[in-house]
Amino acid sequence: MKHTACLSLLLALLLALSLPAAALEAAADSIAALGDQELLTLYQLVTREAKARELSLNAAISCPAGRYIVGQDIAEGVYRITCTATAGDDVTRAIGGLGSVYEGLGGETSAYGALFSSLGSLYAAADEGALVEIVGDFGVTQRSFHLKKGQSVDITLSGRVALVISDGTCELEIREN
Repeated sequence: MKHTACLSLLLALLLALSLPAAALEAAADSIAALGDQELLTLYQLVTREAKARELSLNAAISCPAGRYIVGQDIAEGVYRITCTATAGDDVTRAIGGLGSVYEGLGGETSAYGALFSSLGSLYAAADEGALVEIVGDFGVTQRSFHLKKGQSVDITLSGRVALVISDGTCELEIREN
């Protein structure tokens, strides 16, 4: 009987994921009413289903440039933040694209193509990467990092802080809550 109740709750949870926030709140209330053994059984069922779908329960989320308030937009915890793109990536591609367009219009391949290629390389080298800051009350920066594409850092987010990402996109992967 308890196993059947857990299965029906699991189906309700999966259905609730596609419904508005009110349905999610109702599912959360149902979970809170479970006993310890029922909760562990539900956890095992969700884990099994996630594995069958090749999903990670700690999947990284992509965070474009913006401000993310801890406790509102993201949960408190230890995260690995990895820079996946910088604002300089777009500029470098655009400069390289100008060279390709110029060459396509019958321009001087050797001189101008090399110039555009060099400009793109110089800009990419000067690109400082994404700026990641942990900001507390009154906008006071507690920690800041410049991450080049592919670089990672582990950070702890707790209390009244915000994670601010500028000039790039980062992936946030939970390490521990």
